[in-house]
Amino acid sequence: SFIDLRDMYGVLQVVIREPELLKGIKKEECISIDGVMEQRDEETYNPKIPSGTIELEAKKITVLGQVYQQVPFEIQTSKEVREDVRLKYRYLDLRNPKVKDNMVFRSKVISFLRQKMTDMGFLEIQTPILCASSPEGARDYIVPSRKYKGKFYALPQA
Repeated sequence: SFIDLRDMYGVLQVVIREPELLKGIKKEECISIDGVMEQRDEETYNPKIPSGTIELEAKKITVLGQVYQQVPFEIQTSKEVREDVRLKYRYLDLRNPKVKDNMVFRSKVISFLRQKMTDMGFLEIQTPILCASSPEGARDYIVPSRKYKGKFYALPQA
């Protein structure tokens, strides 16, 4: 048997010669695999993935995090799922390589811009944000308005 092991760096093919190693393991569970890394035969190379020249032969599989119910959508096709469902299960949606790549790209752009501006002598300052009060969440810190007497703003609490 074969499974695709996915982590934050990509996908690695895992060869399972003992079927009982997979017993009770469900799709999308978080697992740890002990085994031997091997070079693939030339005819089994997969040029579509960076790890396509190697595979892991599993000797032991340990479940680190169980899936207690059926996953609501396939990870690889989560971008085709309704947005409200994707947001409800955001932790699953972020496993989609395209979604993850967008997050990584955004992080790198922001980091690059911050570093460039720091190099140019700019100083980043975190200022309070005034907003309308909302009933849910932590208790707001109320700030009276100087411009509109009798009106108040809220400092959101994290």
